Amino acid sequence: MQLKLPVVMDRYHRNKDRSYSLTFVTDLEMSKEQRDMIDEAWQSQGWLLFSPNEIQESDIPKDKAEIGRKSPSEILFNRMFVSWKERGIKEPFDTWRASQLEKIGEQYLNKIKQ
Repeated sequence: MQLKLPVVMDRYHRNKDRSYSLTFVTDLEMSKEQRDMIDEAWQSQGWLLFSPNEIQESDIPKDKAEIGRKSPSEILFNRMFVSWKERGIKEPFDTWRASQLEKIGEQYLNKIKQ
């Protein structure tokens, strides 16, 4: 399914999680098929290509669009930050985090040595 419409970027908003909400407007009277495609695509992931009237074939991504998926490292970083903040640790976060990662690394080294 591909939906192609002439649009104007109407507004955008930066969200708390640093993502953006984008609003596009079209004055095109859509066919029933186009409206059905929009309804079908609602809340699904995909690519939005926007260019002022020039899109090259090479601009179209071939890989699958994945939104909101954090890497295991990002998840650990976020969990450590929440722990540091909620516990009220006075040490700077980067220093505390480095020492915690060192402790975790030492635990794995000790398991290898056993």
